[in-house]
Amino acid sequence: MTALPRFMVAPNGARLTKADHPALPVTIEETVACALACHAAGADGLHAHVRDTEQRHVLDLGLYAELLSELGQRAPDLYVQITSEAAGRFTPAEQRHLVETLKPRAVSVALREITADQENAVTRRFFAMCAEAMIDVQHILYDTADIAHLARLVAQGD
Repeated sequence: MTALPRFMVAPNGARLTKADHPALPVTIEETVACALACHAAGADGLHAHVRDTEQRHVLDLGLYAELLSELGQRAPDLYVQITSEAAGRFTPAEQRHLVETLKPRAVSVALREITADQENAVTRRFFAMCAEAMIDVQHILYDTADIAHLARLVAQGD
């Protein structure tokens, strides 16, 4: 297994569009170009979001597969982490489906989003699948309540 990145860039996020900043990478081609430029400047990791034709953040299997394939060919040593961010649009089931189907090398998962359906057994199976598939998971904890929630889940064996 390769080492975790020392310098990870997150060039586009889930909410801003070209109306906010004209250079924001929103297409696969733009995201790849940005990732390659950042990699050439010393970044060894990319936190990636994909967008639809309306520039909205999506959890689209095809777009993520295309991005991962393109970056795998053009920058095979770049650590690429996709996001499962709900951004107020996606359910925990949709987030899990993306990761379970794509099985990326790495994913960021917001604990409060992935556990929003309150099904600890489902959450446990999801994280077990990630471990079995050797998917690196970055747990996003937004505040002390999220930290306490994670501590409770760990203590319960979830």
